[in-house]
Amino acid sequence: SAGPPGRITLPAGGPVVLEAKLTATDDLKTKLLVGSSTDVEVKLDGKVLGSSPGIGKGEPDRTAFDVVLSKGEHVLTLTSKAGGTAVYARFLDPDRKLSYPDAGKK
Repeated sequence: SAGPPGRITLPAGGPVVLEAKLTATDDLKTKLLVGSSTDVEVKLDGKVLGSSPGIGKGEPDRTAFDVVLSKGEHVLTLTSKAGGTAVYARFLDPDRKLSYPDAGKK
């Protein structure tokens, strides 16, 4: 799970792949903000948006990706080259058009 700044602690080890599901209640043009201490490849719905270079101990909002989300479900995939660090990822959503499944649900 990630709090408001979008910080996610990665388990130790080799490459780590994170997937997050989200739903847009309406079409939305926004930004995805990513930061990490290790390089991270960013995909949305299987399409590569680009990568966010690792910097120091990791800081939020180091790289911004312009994204357009259609109404409905989407999958964000972050692939980190190394574990044992943290990655930050969050969508700008001031009008609260995005929702995320409850962390406790399976």
